[in-house]
Amino acid sequence: MAIPTLPTFSAGEILTSDVMNDVSTLGNYQGLFHIKTQTIGNAVSSVTVTGAFSSDFDNYLITVTGGTFNTSLVWGQFQFSSAHTTGYYGAAQFIDTAAAVTNQGTSNLGRLLVTRSSTTTAGVSSWSINVANPTNAVRKSIWGQSSGGNMVTHGGYYDSTSSFTQFVLSPTAGTLTGGTIRVYGYRNSL
Repeated sequence: MAIPTLPTFSAGEILTSDVMNDVSTLGNYQGLFHIKTQTIGNAVSSVTVTGAFSSDFDNYLITVTGGTFNTSLVWGQFQFSSAHTTGYYGAAQFIDTAAAVTNQGTSNLGRLLVTRSSTTTAGVSSWSINVANPTNAVRKSIWGQSSGGNMVTHGGYYDSTSSFTQFVLSPTAGTLTGGTIRVYGYRNSL
């Protein structure tokens, strides 16, 4: 299959909804939609991002850039709600700059591990978290990576058919300072 040619628009051209929704013209190039941006506070034990998920999209991308943990070798975790105490299953693999590997599993706990601060610095420069079906009545899948003095690959699921519009990020110990969270929706196929 050949990669289609992207359409070309002129400066000042009016793009009507007919043009923007025409798959034959644009394909799914306009497929990643910014939903919200939220800044992480100073020395917070968790950050809740509300209004992140809706029935408009089935799949989401969450990015976190900047920010530091106040402690090295601390896991960052993802939850749909801090009230959850069970139901998350998954695994994360942490590789630090000295090529040491740590594997960590999550079996029926209250969160998924998604990043980790390194041995040399408490900082984590970037995280990416994909979330599938947060508002649909099916199991929720979560997977992604982080990097910044270390590398973490993670994946898992939350065994719930409930609908969620928010999520919580937090360290397993200590606090998180600074950084920017952005939430994007992947356009559903037309």
